[in-house]
Amino acid sequence: MNIPENSKTKRISIDLPEELISRFDQLRKEWGFRARGPVIEKILKELLKDDDLLPKNQQQEIDFNENKNNDNLNMDEDTALVLIKSDLKKEINEISLNKKFTNNNQYNEKANSNISLPNFVEKKVKNLRRSINSEKLKGNINDIQINTIKETELIKCRIGLISHWKTLYGSVPNDHVVEASMDWFERDIWPNLDGTENLPFTWSAANKLMSELCPFWIKKNPSLEIVLLMIGVLEDPFATSDLINRIPTLMRRFVSRFKRNNRSNSFETLDSTMTVHGALKLLNLSTSAGSAHSFRKIREAYKSIALETHPDAGGSTDQMRKLNEAYQLLKNLYRN
Repeated sequence: MNIPENSKTKRISIDLPEELISRFDQLRKEWGFRARGPVIEKILKELLKDDDLLPKNQQQEIDFNENKNNDNLNMDEDTALVLIKSDLKKEINEISLNKKFTNNNQYNEKANSNISLPNFVEKKVKNLRRSINSEKLKGNINDIQINTIKETELIKCRIGLISHWKTLYGSVPNDHVVEASMDWFERDIWPNLDGTENLPFTWSAANKLMSELCPFWIKKNPSLEIVLLMIGVLEDPFATSDLINRIPTLMRRFVSRFKRNNRSNSFETLDSTMTVHGALKLLNLSTSAGSAHSFRKIREAYKSIALETHPDAGGSTDQMRKLNEAYQLLKNLYRN
């Protein structure tokens, strides 16, 4: 999670029993985070902050793109990117806690508000536990009989969603995209759904709500198509027969939300959907283990291919977009 340069932050390390780490990782998955640091931050925000008391301009947004203030940093053109082969996965046991205070005076006013802190925290904890546990979300939700949702229609929509994404971006959604979709689900969609009053968003709660509307629903791991499918159903459960026709609109809403919030260029949207290997291949550079590529070499390769790929030279606009995306991704690796 990126934090503005002018914010006051501290980094801490915490030693926890393995059992608590396991429960901690469960929360990480429930909220769709890839790292552990944002989990602690969100727990504290859920327990100690009240959305009705905190102005919206103080609510922290997750930035899925690099800080744009770093665009003018110097490049080391001779430092080489070296590809290595490794089957080992290292787990980082350090938990980063980033706390953002955009207005100290308003924060102090909130701390002095008439809240019985023990009862307030206890209520927040109960709501969070209720969200994680697979209990019924709302007493009267099953009073509304919805018999129009068909499993075959949802399967077609799921296939249509992933196909539409591949058509737009030419690759499978990566972890950055999935995390972004979960953030959109939590911040913009979940608070406006029936049956979610005073209930924090978790993946378990979202799937429970789906299963109460669709008896055939089986909880799955988060993926872009699953998240968007659930959003489409939960927003309007009586119009699922038309959901497949709303796929382009649903996808456009998702992408536009992050373009607007992050002010990113098209090839930087959602922290890029391209991998380093994919970028190197587009520039006709070796992806073999041991290959070393300096930024100077990458830039020359980009210039050479761009002359042939540019639309003015008879090339494809889409191919030029992908080439720009590849160059931008590799360029960011060399920022000091």
